[in-house]
Amino acid sequence: GVLNREGVPYTGTADYRFTLFNADGTPFGGPMLVPGVEVVDGLFAVPLDFGGAVHGPGREISIDVRTPAWDGIGSEPTFVAFPQRTSLSATPHALSTRGLTVSDDGTRVAIGGEPGLPQLSVFSGDNDQGLLVQSSNIFGTRLHLSNTSSRGLFWSLVSSGFGASIPGSLTVRRGTDLLSASTVLSITPDLDIGIRTGNPIAALDVNGTMFVRDTVTVSGELEVRALLTTDGVVSNGAITASDTILGRRAIFASGGAPGSGNGMGNGFAFVGNGGDNDSGLFSLGDGQVSLFTNALERVRFDSRNIAIGGAFAPLNNLHILHQNAGTGWGIRIQSEAQSTFQTGMRVSNDGFFDITNHISDHSGFARLTSSGVWTTVSDERTKEDIHHLDNALDRAMRLDPVAYRYKGTDTEEIGFTAQNVAAQFPSLVTSGDDLMTLNYSGLSTVAIAALQELKAEKDAEINELRELVERLNARLETLESSAVQNPHAD
Repeated sequence: GVLNREGVPYTGTADYRFTLFNADGTPFGGPMLVPGVEVVDGLFAVPLDFGGAVHGPGREISIDVRTPAWDGIGSEPTFVAFPQRTSLSATPHALSTRGLTVSDDGTRVAIGGEPGLPQLSVFSGDNDQGLLVQSSNIFGTRLHLSNTSSRGLFWSLVSSGFGASIPGSLTVRRGTDLLSASTVLSITPDLDIGIRTGNPIAALDVNGTMFVRDTVTVSGELEVRALLTTDGVVSNGAITASDTILGRRAIFASGGAPGSGNGMGNGFAFVGNGGDNDSGLFSLGDGQVSLFTNALERVRFDSRNIAIGGAFAPLNNLHILHQNAGTGWGIRIQSEAQSTFQTGMRVSNDGFFDITNHISDHSGFARLTSSGVWTTVSDERTKEDIHHLDNALDRAMRLDPVAYRYKGTDTEEIGFTAQNVAAQFPSLVTSGDDLMTLNYSGLSTVAIAALQELKAEKDAEINELRELVERLNARLETLESSAVQNPHAD
């Protein structure tokens, strides 16, 4: 029909309201409001979906309209009913044909059975052929699953053709849409399985971190290019020491069950990517484990001891081997709070044990000789601004030797307080954040300088006395000579 207004075909917007009625005139569907419908020359089209309720004999639909469409301002205008209801006639269709069945409401389809809750159900019965999705696309046949909710994703199952990198492979891809989907799982025609890679090169190729919660038993070699974390045991492989450390790039199983003592084979190795850069852990057997970097053994552990610095068995709880000393240090201890504060220890090329708290200043360190005596660097070639220590005697006489006990102890000590020495010889005292320390060995220099000054003073006094004695002797000789020449002089 045509929508007229005041006898003229209407052009503009209109609101429609539709209601379904049974053959006996009782409403059973709707009313369904469709606002803002465009009408041109009295003609309009409106899609309606009452579900399966429209099926059945004698169904009618009533139409109410108001023009123009209400804009929501002011009072809501009333609808005007079409003069008569419109009868509904069904388009011919079949609910079941040749094994394909559609539910009464038209929302579910079944093949080989009755529709269930899913929108599509396939029943094969005793037929083992199942469901086939087939295409001749050279890149692959695809089956897609997409969820459009807020956190849904797009999944795709692909059977690849000869245009793919590995023809005949099966791939599971995931993304937000078809173009963004990336490989999650792949299976090659040779039955190699790849996780996060579409080109697996081994029976199981994992591109990323793998976490194993239980025991893993391997009958051959297990290769992993990332990190393997496991609570179980890797065992029963077949490897040798040479090809494990230098020739592989993986985690290798052992040559015998753990604890079997079967030569090199009662452990495992985490190795790099082959060649000179191989790194990782390797069980040497007999309870020893080694850490390799760049294909060289750096650390070895046995049941009690640790060796650092080379391929050797540790002889003590901590056994360190470092390069020729030169200007380097075998052990470095660095302050986290102040990175420039660094302490070093080493064995020198001459067999001495050196220690310093200025690792960047190679001239300042203490040395323990083979006889157990601590010495410090005093080579003139390392010094500048050399001058004599003056007034040592007077300042030394102001020092106060004391006897004392450290708090919390009963043992009496003798020495000086750092505060007393700092007042006279501040260079002998070091003030830290907590306590003051005293360089007692430096006091020997003070004592020698004071002794030299005292000797110089005494030598001067002795020289003065000698001169006085000489003058007195001269006068005595003069008097004696005069007495001999004048025996009767008064």
